[in-house]
Amino acid sequence: MVFKSNFMGSMTSGLAIPPNKIDFNTVFDDLGSKTAENPYVLIVVCLIAGLYFLLLIPIVRMDRRDYRMVSLVFVHMNCYLLDCF
Repeated sequence: MVFKSNFMGSMTSGLAIPPNKIDFNTVFDDLGSKTAENPYVLIVVCLIAGLYFLLLIPIVRMDRRDYRMVSLVFVHMNCYLLDCF
């Protein structure tokens, strides 16, 4: 353990706990039977991905519309002001 302090008084220690390692061979081993036993995880992941792609289209359109609405407005003394309508 390393104890550190700076002039302003904040104190920290160098204690770092690494996360548990994941063995991906056991995770993906016989994935078909694991999905057949519990299909709810696959259904939730597919629903989240479908919702993401469904909402992606209107959000991109709104982002493009906002980009078109941004313009530069001249103010006195040759300064620029970014104005959003």
